[in-house]
This record gives sequence, C-alpha cells and structure tokens, in this order.
Amino acid sequence: MKNLLGSLILSLLLAAPAWALVDVNTATRSELESLKGIGPTKAQAIIDYRQKHGPFKRLEDLEKVKGIGKTTVDKLKGELTVHGEWPPLPMKDVVDGHERSLSPSPSPRGGGERRESLSRLSR
Repeated sequence: MKNLLGSLILSLLLAAPAWALVDVNTATRSELESLKGIGPTKAQAIIDYRQKHGPFKRLEDLEKVKGIGKTTVDKLKGELTVHGEWPPLPMKDVVDGHERSLSPSPSPRGGGERRESLSRLSR
C-alpha cells in the first residue's frame, strides 16, 4: 500500500510541470525540444531567430522560422505562450472523450499571462 501511494504521489509531482506553458521568448533548447514535433534542429532555429530578430510578439510569428509552418504552430498553441500575449488563445481540454474550451480569465494585474490562468485551472 505504501508503494502504491508513493508511486501515485511521485506521478503527480512529475506530471505537474506538464501543465506549464512554454514561453517561446524565454525557453531553453531543451524546453523547446520537450514539445511534440520540435526536435533539436527546430528548437535551435527558434532560438537563432529569436536572437537575430528579437522576441516573438505573437505565436503566429513562429511561422517565420525556417522549418516551422502554420500546421506546426496550430498544433502547439495549447502548449506555447508569448509573454504578455493578450487576448489569450483559446485553450482546449478533452474530458471523457469530449473536447471543451477553457477560457482563461484575465489577470487581475492586467498582464494577461495565460500561465497564471492555467495555474488556477489546475488547482
């Protein structure tokens, strides 16, 4: 019983970081590589583009990075954020096979960061 409880707690602790959105303007190469469909080459291309052109203003700007197109950006929208992006992109969740939208509430400070809203949803 103790092993089962310990395994459950460990699983929950390891799953918690999965709820955090990756900010494309601050993400490290390994953080970018953790995203589905982003390998070492694309991760480095994102970093190189960011260093040459400055921070991304919106997620769709990722389409300007060589090797990343609209399809890739669309697939990653629920996992990515651009610091301070507002209005936030609609988030979706699948519960018991049914998709539902998760509309994050505005930040009381007016910054509009999706990360804060997502943390409220996971409590």
